[in-house]
Amino acid sequence: RIGGPSQVIRVIGFMQPVVGAMTVTGAGSSWLSTGTNTQIGANGAGLLRVLDGGSVTFEQQATIGLSNSGFVEVRGAGSTLNGDFRLGNSAPSVITVADG
Repeated sequence: RIGGPSQVIRVIGFMQPVVGAMTVTGAGSSWLSTGTNTQIGANGAGLLRVLDGGSVTFEQQATIGLSNSGFVEVRGAGSTLNGDFRLGNSAPSVITVADG
């Protein structure tokens, strides 16, 4: 479980040419994004995978594809992506939901 006030992740894919990636996988695995301005694909590309019963919740609006590509994959029974998000602010972005 990732979350709580001492574990704030706000950007996945901060600078080019790096690709930032995060995977939340398995029942009981979760990420609660409590911070403002969560970005997946800021200046570098970002990938968030929620698999096999994992759960991700954005308490405040997140941006997927701010200035670079953002990709989110939600796959498998019981996997969830919750909250408010903006898709493709100024870059190509994709959300894939599959297999459950």
